[in-house]
Amino acid sequence: MRLLATILSALSAFFGALHFVRLPSPWGTRLLILRIAAGALSPVWTLYGVAAALFGLRQRRPFVVVAGLFGAIASARYILRTRLATQGYRAPVFDALATPVELRRDVVFRTTTLPHAVEPCDRPVYADLWLPGEGIARSGVGVVYLHGSAWYLGDKGQMTGPVFRAWAADGHVVMDVAYRMCPETDVRGMIHDAQAAVSWLKEHASELGVDPGRIALSGTSAGGHIALVTAYTADRLDVHAPELAGRDVSVAGVFTVSAPIDMQAMLAHHPAMLATAHPQPGLAYDPLTDADPLVPPGPGASRRARMRWERAQTRRINGLLRDLLGGAPEDTPELYALATVGTHVRPGLPPTLIIQGDQDALVPVGAARDLAQRLQGAGVSVTYLELPQTDHGFEIALPHLSPPALAAVAAIKRFLRTM
Repeated sequence: MRLLATILSALSAFFGALHFVRLPSPWGTRLLILRIAAGALSPVWTLYGVAAALFGLRQRRPFVVVAGLFGAIASARYILRTRLATQGYRAPVFDALATPVELRRDVVFRTTTLPHAVEPCDRPVYADLWLPGEGIARSGVGVVYLHGSAWYLGDKGQMTGPVFRAWAADGHVVMDVAYRMCPETDVRGMIHDAQAAVSWLKEHASELGVDPGRIALSGTSAGGHIALVTAYTADRLDVHAPELAGRDVSVAGVFTVSAPIDMQAMLAHHPAMLATAHPQPGLAYDPLTDADPLVPPGPGASRRARMRWERAQTRRINGLLRDLLGGAPEDTPELYALATVGTHVRPGLPPTLIIQGDQDALVPVGAARDLAQRLQGAGVSVTYLELPQTDHGFEIALPHLSPPALAAVAAIKRFLRTM
């Protein structure tokens, strides 16, 4: 029992202390998983701390009592501050987990061509559709979701099921998009994929029970960045994909979580973003040969092929602004302007919800605050939710338990009801 009390007090104190740690990149990045666990499991660390303190009292061990109480108070304070940020509203994600949904995987909504060092061939772009199950009335709202990726990594369907079920439980239709990433394409290609997804959902709105005038764009991290730029440039014909000329790609709202807003600020935050593993554009190179380009794995790809591709992508990620925007700001100022969300602020933009952790180690928080102020100044309907003591990626970890994830789901559910 003495060992158990020591372990519980140490865990509670350690993860409680992480709420107060604010480290700049890259040190903050190295602690990211632990900080996400500190927030997501804060109810657990609170209980551990209380239990350890009680055990310590019985065993007359002051250090265990103090460590347990510190951990319990730190985590309980975090929970309270997070609840207060959303007026204490808690989204019923537990109920949503039991809600029936219909999932249609690997729907092809666009076909492009693979670039550069491979023999030209068609490149399908896929999405999964999450539809309300039997007995759930359709709300008419459609959500086009772009996953977090650092513009390089990840795929649709990664750790988002509970959240999509929560949205589907409200009658919304979710289109989870596997958009193309660097180095296969740059920021323009990602915007084109997002536009194509919006256009596809509008074309299929009647069969899916969606009102084409009630479609929202959304995303987390890099996906949120692409969602904002796509939503704010919907009326710019020079930004449209060629095959979408003349089509309506506007949306009724846009919401994001932990989205990078300003590319110059991102470069200042991460100077290594202009390094590069390979000087040539195109596909990521096979890490086994360091020469052969790898084709992004499709729906039937093996786990081994996916891991090989992820490894190839990871090796190139340090040069992401070179792949995403073509070089330094002085090399491609027009692409930096396009990719910086604040460039497009003006009256008439769609209603916007911005959710941001105030201790984000990967994304400059000041840029999100500035965007919210500028949108408000332009008369755009904007809601800015800043979660205290919260780091990047909080929304994907245990959303049925995590206080910050529950707060984000609650805010999004309320936002979608207003559309």
